[in-house]
Amino acid sequence: MRAYGRVAASNCSDPNDRNYSHKFEAEIKRMKPEDLDRLLRDEDDGDEDD
Repeated sequence: MRAYGRVAASNCSDPNDRNYSHKFEAEIKRMKPEDLDRLLRDEDDGDEDD
């Protein structure tokens, strides 16, 4: 998987209003590919009672 960044606006009309967490980035990079895929697909692993 390749890291990507957001392209800056050339006319400064689009302020960067997004929060960024280096801690979250590090946690995602340490995840197993299967767990990341499950998280991105919003799949349950069946451990919780609904």
